[in-house]
Amino acid sequence: MESVNNLVYYISMLEKYTAPKIEKIKIFSQKYKIYIMPVVLLVGFLLDFITLRRVDGVFDNIIITSHLFLSGFAITLLFSKDTRFGQRVGVAKHAQKIEYLMLFSFGALFSGSIIFFSKSAALSSSWPFFLLLLILMLGTEFQKKYFQRLIFQINFYYIALFSYLIVLIPVLKRDMGPDVFVASGILSLILIFVFFLFLSIIDRQKLQMYIKKMSVGVISIFVFFNFLYFTNVIPPIPLSLKFSGVYHSVYRVSSTNYVGMYEPSQSLFFWKKRSSVIHRDQNGSVYVFSAVFAPTKLDTKIYHQWQYFDVVEKKWIDSSKIELNVSGGREEGFRGYSLKRSLQNGKWRVIVETARGQKLGQIRFEIASKNGDVVLKEEVL
Repeated sequence: MESVNNLVYYISMLEKYTAPKIEKIKIFSQKYKIYIMPVVLLVGFLLDFITLRRVDGVFDNIIITSHLFLSGFAITLLFSKDTRFGQRVGVAKHAQKIEYLMLFSFGALFSGSIIFFSKSAALSSSWPFFLLLLILMLGTEFQKKYFQRLIFQINFYYIALFSYLIVLIPVLKRDMGPDVFVASGILSLILIFVFFLFLSIIDRQKLQMYIKKMSVGVISIFVFFNFLYFTNVIPPIPLSLKFSGVYHSVYRVSSTNYVGMYEPSQSLFFWKKRSSVIHRDQNGSVYVFSAVFAPTKLDTKIYHQWQYFDVVEKKWIDSSKIELNVSGGREEGFRGYSLKRSLQNGKWRVIVETARGQKLGQIRFEIASKNGDVVLKEEVL
């Protein structure tokens, strides 16, 4: 009995000591809420950027699936608030905490999508999709009042689910293309309607009030994502361009290494290693080297689309399209190069893209006539 009294005493003393500090933390968080939210969002994004490394990584996928489960679980609890089950577990009492859990998971899901997709695309072609993901991520932090609505919760959950399946299914199937994307979309519809079925078990009458609007929202998102994909706005996930560079020559020195001879930059920008101007003889060659990451056992093709800028028509003109095979698994990306000889002087660019024209990235450079000796440096690739 004495030990119990001692335990009660120590607990009461602990509460007496910590209560004022907790209250101060609450006052501080309320006072500086407008500054705390962006900081927390930035820290969370940086943590995701550090921890999420590969689309085919087991740890990475555990993180994403955990957030999908947590957000789905939170939606289910909030949906059950007025049911006998919800009253029994005290959902109403903890509703705000459950909402914060849901929003935290949504934020993590969308920041994860931004990280994965940003590694797989050129911003010039995929910026509308990134803007959408950024708005969704920021919305979880700054528009919390809307997330008390079931329709909003379901729409956000389906976007997060569909975005993840676009990444996961090509990794599991070890293939990519329109058929794989369509399969990902169909699976996303099946899973979300299974989720609806589960909600109907909890409260069938309540679900019937929302099912029409929820279904319209899901189908609209499905159609919109397909529009973005087939207009090449969605990046070619799970491929990602790890590196690209322009060289005077590229040759293999071993089974694992290439060497490139590059023209060092004369720019005042000290961090710019290679010159964007290539000086060469009239019949000299220009090499473009790229390293493209693909998940393990995913073999596909990419293309180097060479283009020059027509100063008369003021537009880029296709010169040639060179096919390269990509074999997945290497952390630094599967390496390859294309070359062209006897190019005209002027502005050039090489777009790294998929067979469907989805843009992984590009490198721009200018070709100029050689006047005297050109100093070249060697780089192991």
